[in-house]
Amino acid sequence: MAKLLKIFFTMHLFVLFPSVCLALSNSCQQKVVINEIAWMGDSASYKNEWIELKNRTNSPISIDSWKLVSKNGLNIELRGTIQKNGFFLLARNQPYIQGIKADVVYKGSLNNKGDDLMLFDKTGRIIDRADFLSGWPAGNNKSKQTMERIEKTATNNSREFAWQTSRKQNGTPKAKNSKYAPIEKKPVEKKNINSSLLLADASNFSDGQKKGFYTFFEATAIAFLSAFIVLILKKKEQKVDF
Repeated sequence: MAKLLKIFFTMHLFVLFPSVCLALSNSCQQKVVINEIAWMGDSASYKNEWIELKNRTNSPISIDSWKLVSKNGLNIELRGTIQKNGFFLLARNQPYIQGIKADVVYKGSLNNKGDDLMLFDKTGRIIDRADFLSGWPAGNNKSKQTMERIEKTATNNSREFAWQTSRKQNGTPKAKNSKYAPIEKKPVEKKNINSSLLLADASNFSDGQKKGFYTFFEATAIAFLSAFIVLILKKKEQKVDF
């Protein structure tokens, strides 16, 4: 019996372990992630695009011979080491971003309408992916706020990745991202009916408003007329002699 229980436990461990890994970090192999994307450039120029990687472990990770590619044509050869819990900055066509030295300078650009970024290690295994070909889920082109990766508590109390718009203009290259800020739903405002509208000129209303206005007016007139008729009938009844 004990042997059967051991086999049963071992089988469930193999089944559940991948799920636990996915719940904790989307992948047990996801030690390096695409952490921030300035797909809109910055306030100095729309050409100042950059991408940031992050090492999520407590050990340095070599990314020699790694690649970051996109569906829209980026093919960036990576080299170097990301220090423990550190960042790695990829800059488009320039060695510095906001005075911060880039680790790799690349050619090409991101599509403002969306893109699909894939990070591969030297064996060709995909390490991370930001698949937003149909549209970026965060970032603001007008205010030049970047799209940044955050971790939030999922429904099962595990941690999962999400994206949000940076709270800082031009983002946070090689620095910690903004604090996770869930979007608060604004309460629906209850509009009070303005009593002055009841006496308003219907000529100022739209067709739909006019229809509602006349419907209300007609109903009110009918009510007053009915009450008036009832009152007259009652008076007549009082004058009848039996």
